[in-house]
Amino acid sequence: MVTGRGGGVHVGWSGRPQLRTGERGHRAATWFELFYDLAFVVIVAEIGNLVIAKPDWRGVGESALLFVPAWWAWVGEVFYTTRFDADNDRAKRLIGTLQLIALTLLASSIARGGLTDLRAIAGAYALIRTLQIVEIWRAGYYIAQARQLTRHFVRGYGLGVGLWWVGVALPTHRGAWLWGAGLLVEVLTYLRAERFKRRFPPHVSHLPERYGLFTILVLGESFVGAVAGSATRQANWSTGLLVALAVAATVAMWWIYFDRIDVEAVTALTNPDVATRRPFVLWLFAHLPIAFGLMLAGAGADLLLRESASHNRPAGPLVYIGGLVIYLLSEAVVCATAVAEGAPQLRLTHGEAARIVAAVALIPVAVVGWRTSSAVVTLGLSVAVLWSVVGYDYVRGRRAGVIT
Repeated sequence: MVTGRGGGVHVGWSGRPQLRTGERGHRAATWFELFYDLAFVVIVAEIGNLVIAKPDWRGVGESALLFVPAWWAWVGEVFYTTRFDADNDRAKRLIGTLQLIALTLLASSIARGGLTDLRAIAGAYALIRTLQIVEIWRAGYYIAQARQLTRHFVRGYGLGVGLWWVGVALPTHRGAWLWGAGLLVEVLTYLRAERFKRRFPPHVSHLPERYGLFTILVLGESFVGAVAGSATRQANWSTGLLVALAVAATVAMWWIYFDRIDVEAVTALTNPDVATRRPFVLWLFAHLPIAFGLMLAGAGADLLLRESASHNRPAGPLVYIGGLVIYLLSEAVVCATAVAEGAPQLRLTHGEAARIVAAVALIPVAVVGWRTSSAVVTLGLSVAVLWSVVGYDYVRGRRAGVIT
């Protein structure tokens, strides 16, 4: 007998994938899943460092180009684990180990200068996705009832990743077109699998937990930014105030997401009365800009505190507020997939409106912070806006009887 997180005795070496879509109740992430995520802590940090090194539109654009495939690689692994993972599948752990090697190579390629080492980055990504395709193929080999699902993804993802490998062999200016086409094929493969989402839905407690854990992972960059930025300043009361404001803003960002955990779009996948899966697709892909916005906010916090110490031209307020705006607008989309009870529907409600208004309110904050070159003003006003959303959610929750 083998148990997951929480203890137990592990017997034997070999295991095989298991179909987990019919399970009910809580299912926590395994220890290996948490261990696997550590590689993405490094990748996100390295992409954030690119923004800190080049805090302009080009730097942010390059970081976005790197963040998208990195996030999609993480999504690819979660797609498998939420449906087929078994903690006693040692072969899967070995495949995961090979992925960790490729992920480390991806992080080191990014650290060497971002897009300047693009072929190495593309090769590392292609290797990660190839290993994930092997995992999906193994699931189909052992689980006959899932073979239609696995065949669809092995073929579609295989075509997309094949384009990545061909692009690696070509000059970079030509290979880039194939890499973009390959990623598009992969995304379309996922979107065209609508008919499988009813038969093989993700685990309704495991999937939201995994996306929540990734959100926390990226939120950690704000703490790194506050530490790295404050380390360039003298230890005095003003530095302490800036760190306190940066942490208060980070806590508010955490609160806005986790205090309401909008998972209705996920749980609705198991409801046969729900005809459309569109809210789930929006819920899933909205987590990409959520994570990217939080990464930008972490880099912006670092820039804010560094610029306050060196009196450089302030790019920090624009990067920091830009990250917050992306985060809040994306969070509004997540909220929009979880309206009321029963079948999820998409419409504007008080929760989404509060986030949209807060995002709009932050735009003049960025202008003021940029004009005044003041980290205190930027962080202080940001804290006020973010905590106003927290307070609004609390008041609405009490009135609705959700919070007691």
